[in-house]
Amino acid sequence: MNIGVFAPNYIADRLENLLKDYPHVNFHFFVYEQLTEVNDSYEKNIHFLDGVLFSGLLAHMLVQETFGEFSKPVAYLKMSDADFYKKMFHLTLEHPKIDFSKVFIDFHIESKEVQQFIEQFPKNKRPQVVSDDEIYITNDAYERLLNIHHDLHQSGKVNWSFTRFVNILDSLDEAGYHYDYFEISDQTIHQTLFNLINDVNLHYLKDNQIVCGELMLGHIPDHLIEIRLLNIHSLLLDFNKQISHQLQIRESNEGFTIITTYASLETMTNNFSACLLLEHLAHFIQEPIHIGWGIGKTFIQAQANAKKACNYSIHNQVSSTYVIENDEAVIGPLVSPLFTDEETVPYDSALLDRIQANVNMTKDHIHKILLAFKLLKSERIASAEFADIIGITVRSSNRILKRATEEKLVYSTIDTTSGLQGRPRKLYQLNKDMLS
Repeated sequence: MNIGVFAPNYIADRLENLLKDYPHVNFHFFVYEQLTEVNDSYEKNIHFLDGVLFSGLLAHMLVQETFGEFSKPVAYLKMSDADFYKKMFHLTLEHPKIDFSKVFIDFHIESKEVQQFIEQFPKNKRPQVVSDDEIYITNDAYERLLNIHHDLHQSGKVNWSFTRFVNILDSLDEAGYHYDYFEISDQTIHQTLFNLINDVNLHYLKDNQIVCGELMLGHIPDHLIEIRLLNIHSLLLDFNKQISHQLQIRESNEGFTIITTYASLETMTNNFSACLLLEHLAHFIQEPIHIGWGIGKTFIQAQANAKKACNYSIHNQVSSTYVIENDEAVIGPLVSPLFTDEETVPYDSALLDRIQANVNMTKDHIHKILLAFKLLKSERIASAEFADIIGITVRSSNRILKRATEEKLVYSTIDTTSGLQGRPRKLYQLNKDMLS
């Protein structure tokens, strides 16, 4: 098992000493001084790694922002509740009169427990934290974080910093700021690695599962069946070529049987949120298309699940895809994410390439934005709706939409019609000039 460890030079030696006694695991250390080095090392080495351990949240978020959702098991070191409260216990013993309203905590987004600790104070007594508008990751994240520390100390708003970012400690020292570094315990590091190794082993099991697909068309007049099946076969071969021949395609009496891998199925369904094969076929075939994917430990189990999943779609009488896993859990329906408005531009890879040439965003994030508008069939969407339809967290949704707004792929407006109290809700609208 090969696990890549991405860590700043300040703590690389400590991690090497802690991780030297794991049998059957080869650790590959990628040590960096600046965040700009992380993406380059990740891109060059991820193909031979089975899993990745980041020493902190910033590097993890930067790689995710650049390359999209991770395709292999990934973990990052974050403070456990026990680590946090042990440190806080010692600090309050040493400084019983500490004024937390004069404290800046720069790692509150790592842990719900830290957030709950902050929220237990009255609003005028709470520690200072990084605002939502400042939580976005770029190569200069350390510099921006240091500027926040500097501004808060210089303005007199804080006189004490609590930090988890080891790369800024020298700068805090040079500036003469009072700070405490919240270090992660050896126990937490070992537990994080134990969980990552289990995820890698589970990933192996998933990849080794057999995946079978069953494809059938809705009712077709007898004289058109043969020509439709020929059309479908041609379209399947074309789709297979586009995805580098990841499918084995076999004709059956009433349709087609398709054999592939779990990883390929994840890709074709955009992590089980839509069906790209169904979208490809629906461009050319008018009749309902029914696709069922079955996952199993044996081909017989996978095929049985695939037929059952296909029957779910047939009963719907509309084009759709279902997936049945080897524990018989059902995922679906996954519909074809096609635009129905003739004035809009349908998704295709060429469109993605054109958009990416004009914006500083990953193809994965562009794809997610286009897909969300297609599936929701709405001119304007909120961040929570985007997160729900794509299957990501609201925080990730906010980050992607913030970048898309900066790159002018979408426009943001304030929803003045919802009648909701509190903070106004933002709505996002596609910049259709980008789609032409």
